[in-house]
Amino acid sequence: MRVIKSIRRLLILLGLSLVAGCAGSPSTFAPASTSAAVITDLMIFVFGVAAVVFVIVEGLLLFAILKYRSNVKGRLAKEELPKQVEGNRYFETAWIIAPAIVLIIIFVISVAAFQSIINLPGPSPVAPGSQAPVSIRVVGHQYWWEFEYPDLNISTANEFHIPTNTVIIFALESADVIHSFWVPQLEGKTDVIPGRVNHTWFSVTKPGTYGGQCAEFCGEGHAEMRFTVFAE
Repeated sequence: MRVIKSIRRLLILLGLSLVAGCAGSPSTFAPASTSAAVITDLMIFVFGVAAVVFVIVEGLLLFAILKYRSNVKGRLAKEELPKQVEGNRYFETAWIIAPAIVLIIIFVISVAAFQSIINLPGPSPVAPGSQAPVSIRVVGHQYWWEFEYPDLNISTANEFHIPTNTVIIFALESADVIHSFWVPQLEGKTDVIPGRVNHTWFSVTKPGTYGGQCAEFCGEGHAEMRFTVFAE
């Protein structure tokens, strides 16, 4: 009993520490841009499908365990044995086709979502009243971010300001090692690679302050490589 109580207390402490660690953290479940909304919807859809499959499989497993478990003597009576269906082509065909159909549906929806977020938008605004697209050059350093507005001759460090309902196009470069540009509430992760210029974009729909970070371990100061986005 003491061991069980100790394990229970340990699990409670671990749970509380995990919950405390999430306080104030940016969440992908609170999207504030068109791109992030697509990612969140896709994530919820795939998780929902996986949850349904999990419940069905585990439910059948528990049913089989409880219904056909051994009796006191360690044996099952003949009348309790389930009907054997080994080699039943109808069952085997069904459990091959059903998962294939589910995977095809997930694939089609995922491709459509990816196409809507990876392709750079045209010059036209994405929403009524929006401004012309804004270009920002991003340079990752150990261990800070440089943001440059080429059209305005302005550079900032570890923060940048953008208008809402406007396409923001980023050109991502690295001055040293591989980094990863990520604002959980605004977009997915994009690698920042030395000698290469990667691009990403998003359009913020809600004014606010959003936290970003480097999502690729880049050295001892990686944990401090954060930045702030001000959408106004």
